[in-house]
Amino acid sequence: MKNYLSVKQLVSPVLVCMLAACSSQSNIEQAFQPNVDLDTALNTYKVSQGQVNCDDYRQKVTDCDALAAELAALHLRYPSHRRIMLATAVMYYEVSKIQDSQVLLDKLLGQNRPAPEAAILRAQIAMSQGSVKTARKVLLKQLDMVPDHANLYEALSATYYLEGRYKKAQDVLYNANKLGAASWRISYHLGLINEGQKQYSQACHYYRQALQSNPDHSAATGRLLNLSIQPSCGPV
Repeated sequence: MKNYLSVKQLVSPVLVCMLAACSSQSNIEQAFQPNVDLDTALNTYKVSQGQVNCDDYRQKVTDCDALAAELAALHLRYPSHRRIMLATAVMYYEVSKIQDSQVLLDKLLGQNRPAPEAAILRAQIAMSQGSVKTARKVLLKQLDMVPDHANLYEALSATYYLEGRYKKAQDVLYNANKLGAASWRISYHLGLINEGQKQYSQACHYYRQALQSNPDHSAATGRLLNLSIQPSCGPV
């Protein structure tokens, strides 16, 4: 997907919601025993602050296969519990069980209730499979229900970017920015949009801006290095 809205950038907000017992769920549902069991499983694998690390050995690695299996067992025990469904879908995605993840996400989205995190991950899957229109349809349906969700606009921007509709992608990204999306992600995606239009000076400006907010953003560093051969980009 040309690095636009990378997997970790999309999945992390989903995990944050999953850990916080998403705001779209009722207080009654959050009080049920399934949430206690889910929190226990997540704590056992030391999933905290919405972070799960399956493959980066520079940091502490989560046993994602074991966690996915435990969440799948929880889903069998509580098949209609939305937070467990979302958590299981996320971990299926993390361990590359894409079809299993998609099945759960489609069940969640088929309930016609606000499920922005599920929509974002489902759109990511659709875009990775080349189904940009499917991704956009999923996101627009959720935006009808949750019109103030910044990450939905970020994901929607990606659908236009992938079609080369850079002006539309930028306009939608500005909506995400107004709603409080992370500034470093906005800057990085504006960099990609400008790079796609061969506006290298502006692209480098936005990549540097992203790194000012998030110095560890390796994708922005990589884009800058790739563009360093362009005279208009300046030294890295």
